[in-house]
Amino acid sequence: MRARLVGAMALAVLLLGGCTAKPAVPQPTPVHFRACQVSERNTDYQADAEQITYALQKAKIANGVHLLRALVDLTPTSTASVFDSMLKHNCTLVVTSGAGLAPLAAKAAALKPSVNFLTVVYSEALDEVAKTLPNFRTIRFDVRSAAFLAGYAAASTSKVETVAVIGGNPNARTKQYVLGFRAGVAQYNVAQGTAVSVLGDDLVQTDYVGSTSDANLVQLATAGVDAQGADVIFLAAGPASVGAGSIATLQKIHLIFTDSDWWFDPAAEKFKDQILTSATVNLVGLIYADTLAALQAS
Repeated sequence: MRARLVGAMALAVLLLGGCTAKPAVPQPTPVHFRACQVSERNTDYQADAEQITYALQKAKIANGVHLLRALVDLTPTSTASVFDSMLKHNCTLVVTSGAGLAPLAAKAAALKPSVNFLTVVYSEALDEVAKTLPNFRTIRFDVRSAAFLAGYAAASTSKVETVAVIGGNPNARTKQYVLGFRAGVAQYNVAQGTAVSVLGDDLVQTDYVGSTSDANLVQLATAGVDAQGADVIFLAAGPASVGAGSIATLQKIHLIFTDSDWWFDPAAEKFKDQILTSATVNLVGLIYADTLAALQAS
């Protein structure tokens, strides 16, 4: 199959004889469908895992789907057997997140044709595989396009015509975010005849702080940006984003986040005033739709 790009309020009525009973909340009829989430233990893909969980919980509440979740640690020698313990629970659908799990999910799908696999990917590497395996589907996002829009927004907001990027781990996904952001700034300059610069125009010069949330390391990266005069920072930094956000607040630097809408994230409450926008990856609707399609086909 081809890859896809891509409170209720109870009203109490007072009667002469007392109050009516509170209506029961409808419960879905349980179905013989087990959705199993397998996530790589990697903070780079934490937002993906969280959104997959939300989507599958929606399927549980609305459709009676049974859920199982597992986190796995991958090594260079990991094989498709990482799914074996989960598959023993009779999974109908396995949904994965994490770059390392994607190719292993494709191999597991080839070995288990009766089980559907759905994996979130950020490259074209598995597109051809998805065409040949009817039980293997991918949801692929072009994060570079989202980052392009973030770059355009940053350039249009900057008062000093200098913006910056702070990345997490220098993996392929983060680099695509960085490249897309730079391209967006460049396009704004062409369209508007401006000269907004991105600190460290060479990709190698981007400040990468890894998966750390260490305040000292994050402060060094953010302070370096501030010292060079940037007034908008694009953060593709995972756990370090919170630290960078708190520090940037002191300098009144605008922030653009990735993956999810940080405006609604409790972790960002202290620096909400600095949030300009977010380059989001909205998985919930797509995962839910695919889960519902698999349920209807089962």
